Amino acid sequence: MEATILNSRFEKVAIIDRFKSFIWTDRYQENGDFELYLTLDMDGVFPYLVNDYYLQNDDSVHMMIIQGMLLETNATDGPTIKVIGYSLESLLKRRIIWDNTTLGGNFQDGIEKLINDAIIAPSKSERKISNFIFKKSTDSRITALTIDAKYEQHENLYEAINSLCVEKQIGFKVTLNENKQFEFELYKGVDRSYAQQLTPYVVFSPSFENLNNTSYLDSKEDYANVALTVGEDGDTQTLSGNPLKITKEVTRDGETQEQLSGMHRCEIYVDAGSITSEDEDHKMSDAERLKVVAQKGKEALAEKPHTISMDGDVDPHTMFVYGRDFKMGDVVQIENDYGIKGTSTVSEFIMSQDSSGETSYPTFTDFVSADDNSCLLYTSPS
Repeated sequence: MEATILNSRFEKVAIIDRFKSFIWTDRYQENGDFELYLTLDMDGVFPYLVNDYYLQNDDSVHMMIIQGMLLETNATDGPTIKVIGYSLESLLKRRIIWDNTTLGGNFQDGIEKLINDAIIAPSKSERKISNFIFKKSTDSRITALTIDAKYEQHENLYEAINSLCVEKQIGFKVTLNENKQFEFELYKGVDRSYAQQLTPYVVFSPSFENLNNTSYLDSKEDYANVALTVGEDGDTQTLSGNPLKITKEVTRDGETQEQLSGMHRCEIYVDAGSITSEDEDHKMSDAERLKVVAQKGKEALAEKPHTISMDGDVDPHTMFVYGRDFKMGDVVQIENDYGIKGTSTVSEFIMSQDSSGETSYPTFTDFVSADDNSCLLYTSPS
């Protein structure tokens, strides 16, 4: 594994091919990050370890932004440099939602409005990133999605988009295109599991000798499936002078009445009071306000899932190569040493190299057991 450093004009200024250790992580619904350890004598790259310079890795479509450097010395190892940074998706963290904003209708159009208002075409010119563009998806799994949401002017842009994408189970990424533009895109992975017959299968299993040292997690520690979501009607006051409460019970999609009852019912309270303010150019109807309150509940439930995930070591030179045979967000077939098998989404991929060699660590989430075919994420075409 090696990395190329680019300056603020995207010119290649140095190559890093010697290091003590290098960890690079891509993620589906969050920004990725990297951690790099070097010594001062390694190829003279120290002058180029500049904040807001960029790092590219041929094994990833993502680009990282250098965000910090720590130089330490000790009697045993001598001077050591630790460099950290985050992928281009972290640019969204540099913006807040400047004005109260109501979104309704097409999901992708709503995301585009948030980004236009904050980065691409903001009313305040200083907020604009001139080479940032929005690439529209033509995937029907994205274009068919709808949204009803309300955001206050203080909310962080990244957190808003992350919550919406987690709730809709889609990914987002910002990459550098051939025109040196930061290109934002919503996307959803390809099904490469046994549940379909359109694409070649990708299988990770000890029997295929491409998945070792697995870790399987099945946790409902923070799980919730019912949200009592409460907002306020700013136009209507009670006899005491307080705003009338708008209450909406929101349940997790796909769960049966039995799963939402008795000891299986796990409730949370969601304060949606922030949706009462009106935009300067839009006054919400009662029906719109109720939809927005419900959206807050859906986002809160998405943050408290029944977590089923698996990870393990993958030989980077195995039959299935990240970026070639499968990509971030794809659904693959997996099986561990104990016969636990099913379909799962590639939600994270860590590439690591140090003196002991090179290793890859995929993380598989949204696991669906092969023993319950009715719950498969995708169905075979008829």
